[in-house]
Amino acid sequence: CPVEAETGAWLDAVMTAEKRPVEELFVTLEGQIIVVTSHTISSYDAETRTRLWQTPLAGPPRPASLLLDLDALYVSDDAGDLRKIDLDDGRLVWQSEKLVQRGEDDLTVQREGGSLILSTTSSVSAVDSVTGLTLWRGTAPERCRLVSRLITDAYVVAVDLSDGLREGRAAAYFYDHRNASGVIPRDGGAPDLG
Repeated sequence: CPVEAETGAWLDAVMTAEKRPVEELFVTLEGQIIVVTSHTISSYDAETRTRLWQTPLAGPPRPASLLLDLDALYVSDDAGDLRKIDLDDGRLVWQSEKLVQRGEDDLTVQREGGSLILSTTSSVSAVDSVTGLTLWRGTAPERCRLVSRLITDAYVVAVDLSDGLREGRAAAYFYDHRNASGVIPRDGGAPDLG
């Protein structure tokens, strides 16, 4: 149910024809209500309360992959790729190559300039937001478990914590996204946190 921004008063409810529970809900600057279920993404006009478009998903969306931009929604589902859905008509603008490997269940997406920084528990990469092409894939040690990822103005920082089940100590990896290289900088690298 939408509310009036100034007063907080309830407006009429927007009734949807969605058969699945709502996974996520977004409201755009243009007055669209974007409804994400486990099988579809739909857009409703907040004023007329009518469905504008609907597009299918291959499976449940990865919650941390959902990113609303000014003109598009980015989403990844069980297929493991990233898709850009146009907010005007719901059409697929592009579909990236597969970015999530078997066994990786979390994919986070953050925008930095013209790039989308994607990270999982074992990888960091960048995708061009206009074309969907992979710009770079960061190097990572085998069997790492990147438990925390943070984007700064110059680097993507990923922390691999030692869990006692693998050899090695905790380390932070710095990926330079300013020049779209994804290479650990010579003076940064992986400082030991142990």
